[in-house]
Formats: sequence, structure tokens, C-alpha cells
Amino acid sequence: LRLFSSDAWAMFAIVQNLASLAARLVFLPIEDMGQLAFSKLLSSNQLRSANSTLCLLTKLVVTVGSLAAAFGPAYSYSAIHLLYGSKWSSTSMPVVLSWYSLLLLCMALNGITEAFTHASATPSQMRTRGALLLPVTALYLSFASLLAPLLGVQALVMANCLNMLLRAALSLRHASALFAAAGLP
Repeated sequence: LRLFSSDAWAMFAIVQNLASLAARLVFLPIEDMGQLAFSKLLSSNQLRSANSTLCLLTKLVVTVGSLAAAFGPAYSYSAIHLLYGSKWSSTSMPVVLSWYSLLLLCMALNGITEAFTHASATPSQMRTRGALLLPVTALYLSFASLLAPLLGVQALVMANCLNMLLRAALSLRHASALFAAAGLP
């Protein structure tokens, strides 16, 4: 993407690496434990327990992600200034990190719902999901490209929010169909 300068790419890379630490340290262990729990519950045909576990873990990650989205923007400037100095804090990097705080919420929701999908979907359902992800990816790239001239590097973060929400919607659709087929809400 030639839409951004090398400085903009550097800024995005720094913010992405910094914010992804939170995703890896907080959300990844929850997703991994969730996927194992889902696999175990579904393999023993405990759909009601799998449903309850999905609801509970979704509430947990959305609550933690909401804290990041609520408080991250207020501390973005300070975090960038403390970690990288005035060279970067005087750029739009704190604003990009603010938007990334919202992305953490979207990533959290997507992560736990995809963990459920990976634990419960058949190979055929996963192939169908893969085919559905192609237009989602095209939409992500289009959205980022259209917004880039207006918003700069923030367009990548906003487009990624949309991407994560669409992926989560696909996973929730799968979960809903699975539970509905079993007569569960």
C-alpha cells in the first residue's frame, strides 16, 4: 500500500506491536483455554455447557476489552511519551494508539468467537467460512484504502475494527446455528 509514508508505516508498526502485547498477554490465554474447554464440552455433547461457557467468556473479554476502549485513549499520549519520547508523542501516534484501544475490544470479541468456531466447526463449515472471509478481507482493504487519504494510518485501525467485527459476526452466526439446531437459545 503506497497510501502511507515510511514514517506512517513505522508509527503503525510501533503502535501495533505495543497494543498487541495486551492482546497476547490478556486475551490469548483466555482464547486458548476457551478453545480447549469448547472442544472438551462439545466432544462429550454438552452443548448447554458449551453455550454457557461461550456466553461467560464473551462477557469476560468484552468487559476487559471495554476497559481498554474506555481508558486507553486517555492514556495513549502518556504511554507513547514515556515509552518512545517526544519524537513520537508529538506525532499522530497517540491518536492511532487511542483507536487501537477500540480495536482491542473488537479483537477480543473476534478471538473468543473464533475459538468457539474452530472448536465446533466441521471441515466443510471451515471451508465455507474461509470462502466467506474473502469478501470480508476485500471489504477491509477497500475500507482502509478509501479512508487512508482522509485519516492516514488511523484508517488501517478503523478498517481492522470493521474486519474483526465482521469475522466475529460470522462466528456468532455459526454458534447461533449450532445451538439453535440443538434447541438452545
